[in-house]
Amino acid sequence: MEHLELIPKLEVKSMIVAEAEHEGRDMKREWEDVFAEGLDAEEKTNIYMEQYLWHVFSYTKKPCLSDEQAVEAFRNEPKKACYVFYQQHDLVLFLEDAARLMPEDVEGEQDIYIVDEHFKWTYVVTHESELGPYFVKAQHTR
Repeated sequence: MEHLELIPKLEVKSMIVAEAEHEGRDMKREWEDVFAEGLDAEEKTNIYMEQYLWHVFSYTKKPCLSDEQAVEAFRNEPKKACYVFYQQHDLVLFLEDAARLMPEDVEGEQDIYIVDEHFKWTYVVTHESELGPYFVKAQHTR
């Protein structure tokens, strides 16, 4: 599984990585509440959001930065604690101090979501080489 390869990459940079107390489905629901805010059930169905949350960006339902703009925004975003989760897995990782987390650390990962602990921003890497990565600052935070 991809996340098993990610953990040593982060630990080598002296990041403390722990399994979060949150379940993946709860984290995904909260991510959807924040970053797909305002979309109704029909809109979500029409963009197959049940398959991939990031469809909210690829179908341009919500504004976002993509490609190199997203990479640079993520690189420059001050990072404190954050969560890391995958679309296809239930595991959620918690990074206590993510200041050294860079786009290169998750390059090659598939359908990975990184989100600030307060859901202020998210960075998403997809499995589609021509889609993403995406970076978004939330309109409202939790």
